[in-house]
Amino acid sequence: MLVSFLISSALATPSPMMEQRVILARAIDAFYRNDLTSSEIELSTIREGPLHAEVSFWYSEIHLRRGDFDEALESLREVGDSVSPWKIAIVEVEAQVGRGLGGTELGSALESAWVGGGGASRSFGVGACLAQYLVEAGNLSRAGEVLREIGGNPESILPEWLREACRDSTNLLAVPPYDGLTARAEVTLLGERWSWDLESGVLMTSEPQPETPCTMPVGYTLPLDTLDLSISCVGDEAWFVRHMGGDSTLVHVEGGQEYIIEIDGMVPSTVSARPWVYGTQLLLGGVSEGVPLVAIWDSDNGLRAIPTGAWALTSPKWID
Repeated sequence: MLVSFLISSALATPSPMMEQRVILARAIDAFYRNDLTSSEIELSTIREGPLHAEVSFWYSEIHLRRGDFDEALESLREVGDSVSPWKIAIVEVEAQVGRGLGGTELGSALESAWVGGGGASRSFGVGACLAQYLVEAGNLSRAGEVLREIGGNPESILPEWLREACRDSTNLLAVPPYDGLTARAEVTLLGERWSWDLESGVLMTSEPQPETPCTMPVGYTLPLDTLDLSISCVGDEAWFVRHMGGDSTLVHVEGGQEYIIEIDGMVPSTVSARPWVYGTQLLLGGVSEGVPLVAIWDSDNGLRAIPTGAWALTSPKWID
């Protein structure tokens, strides 16, 4: 890439300018190798030349990575129109985040820089900060969109110079949204409990929700030889998964009677029930062909798997 850049520069510019372009190319190459000292040394030799504006931009990038946010903003003032506006906007808003800019002004600046970047990888840090801001502002729908555009996991792409400035103690992830269902669930992921907004696909680390005591309906007693890991109650009915003899069965108890519910396409392991307009709606955790699965079940629509992307979400429970 560097060779082709130099050739095109040689054809389009006089020799003295070409020499400065070669130096600038070396500085940029060192910058992307994360050799900031070498990059700065190269830039210093052409700082007062005809490429001053472009050199100032790369100085601002160096300052940004070192956490010198005021210096980054100062260098940007000398860039002018020599660099694409969206690149300038990204450096500017990242420097402002580093300096502690907050409130509505920050949200507008992040959104503008993110949209202007058009999904370029250089803008992913802005996307991660924007997603955090949107979650804090309660706009989960837009946050989910942005998170999925940057791969669903902002922690994996958040630049080091923004880690402390643009995230708090809440980790974020995003999976595909589940259309047509406004609901929240609690799931286990990466050994932690996460709050999952199904409509937006946004997951947030959270404190585990308190367990609601579940009492078996009058006239029914669990068999002594049954191992039950998940029991959920709705009104005067109960649902649980019976694990016995190597098999797992979904059981519904109502009016003191036990009913076995056949679940095709899934081996259930946990169940969470909630009242639904047409009866009771279940949130099931289990496996399908050896792969962890989260699914919704109700008597009208049967079993519907909920997309979770590449993440293995387990032990789901409705959050009231």
